[in-house]
Amino acid sequence: MIAGKNRQNQKTEERSMKNGMASLVKTVMMRAAALVLCAACFLGCAESAEAAVFSGGSVDLLTLEPYYEGTVTMELNGIEDTLGNRYASALRGFMSPGDAERFDMDCFDIWDIGRAYRTLTATVMVRRRDRGSKCEGSFRIYGDGRLLYAEDGIGSMTKPYVICVDITGVTDLKIEMYGNGNSGTHGINSVLAGITLHP
Repeated sequence: MIAGKNRQNQKTEERSMKNGMASLVKTVMMRAAALVLCAACFLGCAESAEAAVFSGGSVDLLTLEPYYEGTVTMELNGIEDTLGNRYASALRGFMSPGDAERFDMDCFDIWDIGRAYRTLTATVMVRRRDRGSKCEGSFRIYGDGRLLYAEDGIGSMTKPYVICVDITGVTDLKIEMYGNGNSGTHGINSVLAGITLHP
């Protein structure tokens, strides 16, 4: 009788341990899956464009030729931000919206990216030489005429930060950039460094 109860208790304990182990395994797997998703998101959207891995089809936008060129400037010989970080390539806007309208200038470039990419990453930064400026810059990113991302109020106190923009299905990628200031003031340029397209 006692032996029977002991066997029954042992089976109950074993069943309880199996259930506990199964629950633990399920919890671990769920947490591992969550970590993988977080890592994928981080690598896809939060990596610095300067440190982007140019494999698997990712490409520096400025290695592609725009089919329409406005007054924005391509910096292909390196550029330095206010914290001393250097970037291999960047797109720079220097003309103010008012001057662009006055002189009838287009402050944007357009690329045909053929619906081949899903994500654009870049680092928003201010040039080292623009430190102390009281002016502000801005930029806009469009996909097939639709506004995808906009930033205003980029000033000399703006620290570099990474943006991630969904460009899934986009053919015509347009980047519009403005600076501010003139010969009588210490101006500022808006800068997007390491613009990278990811499939």
